[in-house]
Amino acid sequence: MSDTEVLSLLRSIDERLSRLEEKAKMPESLEQIPLPNEFNILVDTVDELMSPATASGQQNLEAISKLKELFEVLSKPETIDAFTSLTNTMKNLAPLIEQVGELENIFCILTDSVDEIMQKAMESGINIEELSKNLKSFSFDMVNLMESGALTKLLESGILDQKSINVVGALGQSLAVSQVKEKEVGPFKLLGALFNKDIQRSLGFGMNIAVHFGRKLQTQNKK
Repeated sequence: MSDTEVLSLLRSIDERLSRLEEKAKMPESLEQIPLPNEFNILVDTVDELMSPATASGQQNLEAISKLKELFEVLSKPETIDAFTSLTNTMKNLAPLIEQVGELENIFCILTDSVDEIMQKAMESGINIEELSKNLKSFSFDMVNLMESGALTKLLESGILDQKSINVVGALGQSLAVSQVKEKEVGPFKLLGALFNKDIQRSLGFGMNIAVHFGRKLQTQNKK
């Protein structure tokens, strides 16, 4: 290769290196970077939206400031721990929430049943308003009994004992039968009835009541 050819080759290489250096040369500022027109339009729009010189810009800046504060609060360790605890609690509450849904269904069924009962009661001629007044009065009476202690004394008296209930039931049945089978009794028939074992048993029961009732009255009078 002649000297002329070598010189020409070196010049060609030098030109190529110069072009590569121009392309690799970094701009001194962002303004020197060539950008598409769309990007410039976007930048101008953002500047207008965030400009403190306009009311909308001030509102947007204030919203961004609040959003920044919110992110700072959410990024705190105690906030993250609270969210973790809440998530675990929600997992534990999931079965209870399902039960609440079931209770809602039960409540709807009960409501429908009450509506049906009320409708049938009205069709039967029952005065619902009067019934509600009686129930209200009954509720007040029950409250008064509980506050005065009378209900407690009633429960402790033994009147609701199974034996007492059996006796009252037998008395009720006897009253019902006696009303159906009425009898006229004269003095001699009454005297003869004293020899009846059932009547003797009833009289003995009545005498026992009289004895114990008298003792109770005496105890209460001493108090």
